[in-house]
Amino acid sequence: MQLRHLFRSAILVSLVFTSCNNLEDVSPEQRTSFIHFYGGSNNFTGKAAEILDDGFLIAGDSVTASGTGIMLIKTDLFGSTVWRKLIRGGQVNAIKLASDGYLIIGDSIQINTDAVQVNDIIKRKMRLIKVDLNGNTILDRSFGSFDPNLPRVDFKGYSIAHSTTDSVYSIGSVKFQGERAKATISSHHPGTFNIKWTKAYELDNRDYISAKSAHITGAGEIIWAASATLEQTNTNRSYVALPVLKPNSSFNNNSLFGRNDDIYYSANDIQAGPTGYGIVGTRQAVTGGNANLYFVRADRQGNIIPGSEIYFDGELSADNSILSDKDLSNSQDEGTALISTSDGGFLLAGSMTTTTQRGSGGKDAWIIRIDPFGTVLWNRVLGGTGNESVSTVRQTSDGGFLICGTLDLAGLSSIYILKTDKNGELKN
Repeated sequence: MQLRHLFRSAILVSLVFTSCNNLEDVSPEQRTSFIHFYGGSNNFTGKAAEILDDGFLIAGDSVTASGTGIMLIKTDLFGSTVWRKLIRGGQVNAIKLASDGYLIIGDSIQINTDAVQVNDIIKRKMRLIKVDLNGNTILDRSFGSFDPNLPRVDFKGYSIAHSTTDSVYSIGSVKFQGERAKATISSHHPGTFNIKWTKAYELDNRDYISAKSAHITGAGEIIWAASATLEQTNTNRSYVALPVLKPNSSFNNNSLFGRNDDIYYSANDIQAGPTGYGIVGTRQAVTGGNANLYFVRADRQGNIIPGSEIYFDGELSADNSILSDKDLSNSQDEGTALISTSDGGFLLAGSMTTTTQRGSGGKDAWIIRIDPFGTVLWNRVLGGTGNESVSTVRQTSDGGFLICGTLDLAGLSSIYILKTDKNGELKN
């Protein structure tokens, strides 16, 4: 533990000197920015965060040699821990705020280190959890089976949406042994999580990987983003799909992006804006190189808007420029999260690997502010000597930004949150 605290102190000092010089000299009541780390004797991964009236809710994974758990942390407005809860035997992918608590979607995990086949070491069931405002579990349901006498089936839970009336919607996938992972969407009773109906579809016989967010449209339909992936020997191809489903009916839309490029596109987050939706992800060669962050828009009906896509490279876009050639790449980058901003634009977030021209070492958090027309207002690299990844960004009431993710330093990982000012800086 002492070694871990030394590592955490070292990265805090590194971040402070990278971003500002007076962060620790300001009282909590005066701060517009701060850094906090959450961890312990295990490895922790920051997966999601949401803004509350009186603070923040953070969700992450706790991983030990003996198993996994879901960590929930409630903080005050300055990131100090109010309570902390561990839900054993699972991993979280997304959280959603409800009027009387919090909804969690992820997986129940069974680990069998004695399995003969590598693919049988970890088995998954989709898991829905509801906790009250103090983090106490109200509902905890898993969907699937770990029965060794039945054929192997893996269920995953990716994202969650809920209507203001009578449904909680889970977005996930089901993978039968020897088959591709099919997309699933289920409607659940909010008081019991009992399934009311389920729909499934396939995408060109490819594996389905959903983004972390799903939304209810103005027309009452469910929209989310997905990657349709095809892994072959030493290559990985993927394109982006935007399914739109009328509840318990047919899919009204399934707009596609990047399908004709024969390359790899991931869809990692989708968020609503004033005129439609923004999607962020990673574009890279099928062999994994030349990775860049991309952003594309869709209208309110879920149709990808032609020509709205823009691409960024961590080094080449340091001067706020957009790539004129999407194949140019000087740093390995990821697009992992975004949020609509109060001016109608978006904050894009991800990471970039340090190059000789930019970065603080390892992999750094990277945020890009664009206006409603896609013009870059600023971009910032936030990080120290470790590896920082981003899972969630949100805009706070003062115009600043909350960033949640994972810090990995010398093989030890912790959850972090950064609160920046409106310019994406850590100043006071």
